Amino acid sequence: MSARQKKCFLALSLLCVSIVVMAESNNKSIEPSTTFGLSGLGLTNAELFGGFKGLEIIPGVESRFLLYTGGGYYGDSYWRDAAGTKLPYDSKDAMFNKWAVNARMGLELGILYSGWVERNSLTANFFVKTLYNNNIKKEGKNEAIFSSGVPDAEGFWKSSLFTGLDFDLVSYDRFTQSYYGAGIKGSVEWTPGLAFNRLYGEADYYRLNTELKGFLPLWRNSTSAFYIADRFAADYLGGAVIPSYAQRTLGGLYQEYGAGGFIRGIPVGSNDADVKLLNNFELRMTFPTFIGYLLIPELFTFFDTGLIDNKDYKLMAGDVLYTLGGGLKTHLYYSIPGIIDLKFTLGYYVTYDVRNRRWNILNFIIGTDHF
Repeated sequence: MSARQKKCFLALSLLCVSIVVMAESNNKSIEPSTTFGLSGLGLTNAELFGGFKGLEIIPGVESRFLLYTGGGYYGDSYWRDAAGTKLPYDSKDAMFNKWAVNARMGLELGILYSGWVERNSLTANFFVKTLYNNNIKKEGKNEAIFSSGVPDAEGFWKSSLFTGLDFDLVSYDRFTQSYYGAGIKGSVEWTPGLAFNRLYGEADYYRLNTELKGFLPLWRNSTSAFYIADRFAADYLGGAVIPSYAQRTLGGLYQEYGAGGFIRGIPVGSNDADVKLLNNFELRMTFPTFIGYLLIPELFTFFDTGLIDNKDYKLMAGDVLYTLGGGLKTHLYYSIPGIIDLKFTLGYYVTYDVRNRRWNILNFIIGTDHF
């Protein structure tokens, strides 16, 4: 790490601290309130958040200072052999398990408030992020990750600085469980090659990410809706040491699956890349609820596409991914105003991988929509 990079890292850290101090100084007459909740839940993992809301760096627009922390036991996969050649999708050596712990601390800076969506429409994020992964090697197994030679073959512990801008005018209608509106966000994340990013594994890279999404109602009344949903994501990685985990995922404040996973019907974690251009297109139709507003069914069909490199920064026509499919979801919604607002989605769908002529009939939705 050069002296210039160290100075830049120090300057960004001081900026985050200064913003928090400025928020406190601007709120001498305001009593910030605490906030906490559950931000993620899986069968073997969970994530909580807590912090302070009510900060007004920009008058009339609320900001929040938050700490997210969580972890658990996860499944993962690495889809290359020791020579770096991609494994076939039916390989038994790609899958492995891991323990992981993560934390994010920083400021959600409110910039603009929108009366139309009744919340902040423009938010800037300044966070310090850390993630620890310990890959588990099982006796008698030949998991490809352990013979790969990648910097995070055994696992890693990395910390980074994250800044992003989020413009969101997406509204949600709880009576029909449908969305409408549009949003765009972009971010820069820097994981510097300093000593603390070489303690376990090694990392020295940066990530640029942007995401656009939109929801267009074709027909909607008080009980049902038919609408178009689309999401596009672009992700770019650069730097001296890029771990495989970064190539298998997408950037953003909340880490997401990369091409494998974002493109439904493609195995999760597959198609690692430094450059990713990905898109989800859906037609969704929700139906009248039954049992009050507790259960709301939905039919959907989708077409997912992606263009990725082969860790060489070259986008070739042969690297196009495209799948299609459809299924059924049931939205469970329960609300006690001012106390709880619970949304949970269960569903099933089938996919067809057009490029590889491959059906996948065992796909389940547990927790949330794909986007």
